[in-house]
Amino acid sequence: MRLSLLSVLLVVLLTCNQVFADEEKKADTDNSLFMPAFSLGFSYPLVFGMSLGALLPLGKQGKNDLFPTTPALRIDGEMGLGGGSAAAGLYIPVNDIFAVSLKAVCMRTWLLTWNEATNRTFNGGVVEFAIPSMHGGPKIGIGAFKDAESLDGRRDSFTYAFVGVGW
Repeated sequence: MRLSLLSVLLVVLLTCNQVFADEEKKADTDNSLFMPAFSLGFSYPLVFGMSLGALLPLGKQGKNDLFPTTPALRIDGEMGLGGGSAAAGLYIPVNDIFAVSLKAVCMRTWLLTWNEATNRTFNGGVVEFAIPSMHGGPKIGIGAFKDAESLDGRRDSFTYAFVGVGW
């Protein structure tokens, strides 16, 4: 329920971003407040998934920039065979062809996971490295997660890994 609410909010923000754009900035900067983010790939433990998100650049953007050229706030929602996650963090472009994202993530497992219990909630952090491209460049991610609640007096943890395309 939380992920679907997050998805609806994200769609509303992305479609209404021109309402909030400042008229004076339209001439020399991009007229949108938010920039889209996506990824598609394989991960442990979510197996296969797709992520949609939004980037809010913290600096001025050129009119033709497809990706943030300054650090940006980031929100993402991911849905996969093994579960889903909601994330918030920071997108940092290192140079014109490389970017790093640092995210705090809440993950819920369901249906089909690789070696992790289903119907569990995990909290953690993820670092992603990407080469942004209009068609989705290569992207890898690594993170650490721990159970939100202990099960039988123990708290499970695991290392998250992602390989795919996106930014």
